[in-house]
Amino acid sequence: VEELTKVLASIDNATITSVFIEYPGTGYAPGYGSPLVTFPKPDAAATTTDEGETNGEYYEQAIGRAVLSWSGRILRIDLKERGAGYVGLKPPIVTVSPPKILSIAKENNFTTTTASTAK
Repeated sequence: VEELTKVLASIDNATITSVFIEYPGTGYAPGYGSPLVTFPKPDAAATTTDEGETNGEYYEQAIGRAVLSWSGRILRIDLKERGAGYVGLKPPIVTVSPPKILSIAKENNFTTTTASTAK
């Protein structure tokens, strides 16, 4: 299975072509900057050679940037780097940091902001 994963990833580069936002979140204020978008390491990076070494150095992690709407929600995630080595049937889970004001809201027992989810 690992060999097949490695071969498939090397044939088509298995790049990320788009990001689907499951929930755009609330409370992202444009004045506080865009939230941090984190993609997982490519699946193919987890494969190992016969010598027990990982192949991660051959595959690039995707990089994205969140674009906010005027209403404080995530409008879209632009891909700066599509990465390579993303294989498998399930799309990778993308992590989006919560609004910066969320920590202030939690400290004051407000619940008017929520983090975004994407894949």
